[in-house]
Amino acid sequence: MNPMVFLNIAWMERYEGLIGDDIEISSGGSYVKEHGYGHEIFNFKNINEKVYGYVQPPGGSLNISRLGASKDDECIENVLAVFTAAHKDGGTYIVGWYKNATFYKDYQNIELPERKFRNEYFGYYAIADADNATLLSLDERRSFPEIPRRKKGGMGQSNVWYADSAEMTNFKREILNNIEKHEKKKSIRNKYTRSHQVDIEKKEKSGINCYQRGH
Repeated sequence: MNPMVFLNIAWMERYEGLIGDDIEISSGGSYVKEHGYGHEIFNFKNINEKVYGYVQPPGGSLNISRLGASKDDECIENVLAVFTAAHKDGGTYIVGWYKNATFYKDYQNIELPERKFRNEYFGYYAIADADNATLLSLDERRSFPEIPRRKKGGMGQSNVWYADSAEMTNFKREILNNIEKHEKKKSIRNKYTRSHQVDIEKKEKSGINCYQRGH
């Protein structure tokens, strides 16, 4: 099993900036409450086929040794970074994840115009290929197990939860099973969409117009 870490962020729908339905965000702690935004607002924005994930860790750095890194490592690869957020009506849920992410101990500065907001460039702690990033729809989020809180081994006040206690072994296995099921369904949908698109293109090239019932 690849190392897994849970990163608690503000609740948004798309995480592509404060646009559309994401003009207002909820939860996310005192910073979001005070400023109306957080550095995670771009976490699922595809930038040159990459995604950059931010979380506010305690003390400004991450304990990557709990994921298997040595004390001298600056980062660790092939991490499953699972993003969670608290719903305004209660409960903390998975909103998405990065597979095979590179996870850094310290904040990574980067000056990408796509990650600039209010004259500030937003850095990151995790980076992954955009193809390895999955954002759940609002409805899908409640189909995953709720994040355990206020119980032994569960997520506490920290935004970074390693879930590495013995009590959470079965929970992590359940999350992995749900992720695998979701990605299989997603793969099937993508294959159908590509196949359907190919059929349309073939018909257009052939120049044949077929009768469609109801027209």
